[in-house]
Amino acid sequence: MMKDHIKFLNQLKELVSNKYHGKIVYVSISGSDLYGFRSEDSDTDYRGSFMVKTNVLLGLFNQTETLEFETYKKNGEVENEAVLHELEKELNLVLVGNCNILENLFATPLLTSPIHKELQELALGYWNIKGIYGSYRGMAYENYKKFILNGKHTVKKYLYIIRALMSGIYALENNVIEPNIQKLNESYKNETVAELIDLKIRGQEKDPVNRMDRYDKVCDELFEKIDNVYEKVSASRISNYDYSGVSNWLKEKRIEYLDL
Repeated sequence: MMKDHIKFLNQLKELVSNKYHGKIVYVSISGSDLYGFRSEDSDTDYRGSFMVKTNVLLGLFNQTETLEFETYKKNGEVENEAVLHELEKELNLVLVGNCNILENLFATPLLTSPIHKELQELALGYWNIKGIYGSYRGMAYENYKKFILNGKHTVKKYLYIIRALMSGIYALENNVIEPNIQKLNESYKNETVAELIDLKIRGQEKDPVNRMDRYDKVCDELFEKIDNVYEKVSASRISNYDYSGVSNWLKEKRIEYLDL
């Protein structure tokens, strides 16, 4: 519920305002909440963007591209974690098709602004399928190589791989970002994936799987599918854009946020 987030969001807004004389562009929920497999011990991950006051940006010590902020439980564990990129960095990551940024950008926002909506429009207008494909597939493969090939065959690790591949395939097929694996599986109807989701939600995310051959098969099939879908759609999509309009847009936002 929104009231559960209010205190943390107010702290975040105060930090941006006091430290950078800036403003929040948007904040949304990321992590297991966004992916559709939150369990009881999951912390809350916030992601988004902020904008530094142009007067501050033009002065000294203005190189902050990313803001990180955490709060902790009484036992010292992280309770809330926020990572916000400054507008220019956020925009660059959108344009290269970074899947993590696009998922956050199109998630239901807790805080929003007119610039947030304009960023969404820019993302759709400069839809980088090569970047989206490479980002999703790369994330899945790095997790597969790092964990599965090194013997860490847990429910959580398989889910991260499968979710990334399914989200990538869906984005390429539909030009829509959908990070929630439960919603994705409504389209793809994979019983093995449904089984993994159920195990994760029941708190068995760190348990070793006992049907590894089935989960490996799903991964192999999805790696093959995302490659085939990308090959099919890339032939009919323009990927060489003129970014001068985007540059002008950013300049306009900077000028609007300048006190003379």
